[in-house]
Amino acid sequence: VRKEFIQPPERFLDDSEDDEPSANDQTSGEDQVSTTVTSSEQEEGQTSPRVTRSMTSSKSFESACSSFFFTSKEFYFNSKLASGDEKVDALAQEYDSWVKNKVFSPVTSSSLQDDANVIPSIVIYRWKQSGKLKARICPRGDLDADKSSLRVDAPTATPMHLRLLSSMASRKKWEIRSCDVSTAFLQTGPLERNIFIQPPRELVQYLGLAEDEIWHTKVTVYGLVEGPFKWAKHLEYILAKMELTPTLGQVIFWSKDIVVLRQVDDLLYAGTEEAMAKFEHWIGSKVQMGKWSRRQFAFNGMDVNQLDDFTVILSQNAFVRQLQEARFDKAKTPLETAAPEEKTSFLSALGKLIWIGQNSIPYASYVASLFARKTSGLLISDIIGLNKEIRFIKTLSGVLTFESPSSSEPPCSLIFSDASHKLKSVEPRAQVGGIIFHSFGLTSSSIAHPITWFSKLTRRVARSTTSAESQAGAEAFDYAVGVENNVPHEMVPCSKLLIIDSKDSFRIMSSSKIPAEQQLLKDLQAIREAFEEGSLTAVVWAKAELQLADSLTKLTHNNAKTLCQVLEEPTLKKDLSQCQARTNKKVGSVSSILELPESSREF
Repeated sequence: VRKEFIQPPERFLDDSEDDEPSANDQTSGEDQVSTTVTSSEQEEGQTSPRVTRSMTSSKSFESACSSFFFTSKEFYFNSKLASGDEKVDALAQEYDSWVKNKVFSPVTSSSLQDDANVIPSIVIYRWKQSGKLKARICPRGDLDADKSSLRVDAPTATPMHLRLLSSMASRKKWEIRSCDVSTAFLQTGPLERNIFIQPPRELVQYLGLAEDEIWHTKVTVYGLVEGPFKWAKHLEYILAKMELTPTLGQVIFWSKDIVVLRQVDDLLYAGTEEAMAKFEHWIGSKVQMGKWSRRQFAFNGMDVNQLDDFTVILSQNAFVRQLQEARFDKAKTPLETAAPEEKTSFLSALGKLIWIGQNSIPYASYVASLFARKTSGLLISDIIGLNKEIRFIKTLSGVLTFESPSSSEPPCSLIFSDASHKLKSVEPRAQVGGIIFHSFGLTSSSIAHPITWFSKLTRRVARSTTSAESQAGAEAFDYAVGVENNVPHEMVPCSKLLIIDSKDSFRIMSSSKIPAEQQLLKDLQAIREAFEEGSLTAVVWAKAELQLADSLTKLTHNNAKTLCQVLEEPTLKKDLSQCQARTNKKVGSVSSILELPESSREF
């Protein structure tokens, strides 16, 4: 989706011992790569050489480049690759920002009372995508004496919210834009308590601050536990003045002509040209803004790209392709216990799979759920199994496409749910999964927007396949209700269809009979009440080959590929129009239940 490559600084600091040149790698003077170590690096104990380009055509330089691209991700997150001068410049810029915004007034430690709340601070370095090093002074909020008495909760956007806004923008044919607030927490007003921050040791070392200097903090800064809550309330006040209505989740704000999504200090919005111009003028007049972007940008770990026809494409392919396998000693047998460092590598790979599963590849969420149970008493065979799945997941597409539909009518919510239950398994609970689409038809060529999905163990023991399928259906319906709570009222789907592939569950869900298994009644009652209230239109029975949630409960590579194709293209690829459906009043095909014309079967 995004073909341009963000170039980091030309030099490369090699931080690994594996890439050290050996005696056999000596080249002629023409092809050598010069290495230098700055005095500032020597002072910090960094012995890694700085590789500089001496000859464009040299083989050694090509080797250095390949090594650089291999570790480019490490470059963006590892401050050890920075020189001492870069760290000083970044820290000085952050300190100047604090002084400019009047964050503190300096006092001496001897002037403080014995019960003063003094919080130590640290410096966090991070590479920006532009290749510039960013420093941030952060108080240790975990050591705040008042943290237990402060409100710290704040609404946060999830991948589902990003997909919802992308779907709404493509449906309304609105341009999608983003912006970020500069020093957001500093703009929330005066601090309502008396605290002191101990400057980080780097400031004393690099900028020559006095050893006994303490900062009496006047405003909220990053690191204080109440910062997210105060900023959330401040932003809500600003958006309320624009007469934007929050959804129940308090993450999406909307009016007739614009929808705004907040992710801490990043804002994503789509609307008419007039409404967006009014929003940009208003928000720019109330808070100090940073970068403004339109149609193409990164948001919450996803690359966002909007085409000329208003189709929105979300991609995580760059992160997926960089996924590394868990490291282990290959000399060990599969039944040997993993060493601590092997378990750490396993958990690191597992965490990245969870992130991919939440954002772009649903199958990865099932793989992560499956292998997360094996962390206790981890065996080498478990690491081998995880690496096998990682190699497969790297071949899948991490792209979600939200194509603009031809009709302006509201979509139908298709709720696919599935369960995997083994009677003789050591785990008494079943694996349940589901995926929810906002679909603009029931045929295989109908446009379908993926909204959210899940894969998890059931809350209770599943005593039968019917019980497992019923729990999966109830869980999927709960997710659909959660989606509806985050959608503006005028964009709520016109109907909700719960699609399952178990015929026994299909019969029992839409009947009024009391099942013999009492535990089963708890899940059925929620679905039956949804029927009576009209919030669930119908339960649909689909054959196994039409079940899109199958790869969320089983290790099925073919179904995982099919689901990724549905997310990328994006059409259903499954004809659901003639599947059998039930409500509490009617039985028939989905088309007849929804009273759709047989010719088009479009909403």
